[in-house]
Amino acid sequence: MHGNGPTGMQHMSGLGVPFRFSTADFVPAKRLDRWHATLESIGFFTSFCGYGSAFDADFCLRPAGSLVMGEFHTAPAKVLRTAREIAQCSNDGFLIYQQRGAAGSLFRNRAIGEVMLSAGDIVVTTPNEAFANCNENPFHHFVAVVPRSAMDFASHRLGPLDGGVHLRAGMPMTRLLSAFLAEAYDAAGEFPAQAFAGVAEAAAGLLASVAGMADEELAAGGLLALVQRRIRQRLRDPLLTPARIAAECGISLRRLHGLFVGSGDTFGSFVRRRRLALAHAALDDARNRQSISDLAIGLGFNSLATFYRVYHAAYGEAPGETRAAAAA
Repeated sequence: MHGNGPTGMQHMSGLGVPFRFSTADFVPAKRLDRWHATLESIGFFTSFCGYGSAFDADFCLRPAGSLVMGEFHTAPAKVLRTAREIAQCSNDGFLIYQQRGAAGSLFRNRAIGEVMLSAGDIVVTTPNEAFANCNENPFHHFVAVVPRSAMDFASHRLGPLDGGVHLRAGMPMTRLLSAFLAEAYDAAGEFPAQAFAGVAEAAAGLLASVAGMADEELAAGGLLALVQRRIRQRLRDPLLTPARIAAECGISLRRLHGLFVGSGDTFGSFVRRRRLALAHAALDDARNRQSISDLAIGLGFNSLATFYRVYHAAYGEAPGETRAAAAA
């Protein structure tokens, strides 16, 4: 659906210079209304519902040619873009949304479903796809809007992005796209917008690469992150097994082992490294008085001899030596 006036893309790319806004300039009772009005003035219609009584926010938009990027900080809130907002003002392009804050946020749209975004995660979708983003902690996120006109060379490849794609922070394409946008955002504050004539096309090329990624590759990256997160939550459980994690994640045992093989790892080595890292951190803390045997057993090592052996292999010293060095 399209509004009657200029599209949001035309509004934002027409800024020409960095645009900054902060609710600190207004009394608390007026801040949410001013926030909505300012977003609408630049062509991005959303609904913000603050969780607390006091709402505060600030953002900076920087155009780099026809690519527009922005960094947002807001108080805890629910952000909605529904059919009503889309009808008021459409955006003919692709939206790149990255979670920057350490506190995760819950993102939901029709194609992706409901996912918890961690720091560094990216969602690529269209602004004309309704979404909800909720966070009961302060928001910190980065947004870039790439016009579809910059993607004519790759239009036949972009279909998978229309609904939405979730890129986990650790995926190679996520790191590449994130680094490119961070550099472009920093440089856009130093040079005039006309100096960035090809930046949107470069971003479009990266998006075309994202669209070309096999569904299996995207799914595997997301599933592996889910499995690893569940393992980290169970590290102190002596009954932690591949079968239990597979059941909790709703996948087969064969699928679970295949995820680790695809990443060049194994379930057992991942668990051992994470447990050893916790043990090393505890022993390196001079305030920690827990005995080495209690620490090892509490981290799921059923054999003290095994713990000593794998610890020395990982850190080149015995657990007692790490503790002695920390005390010294």
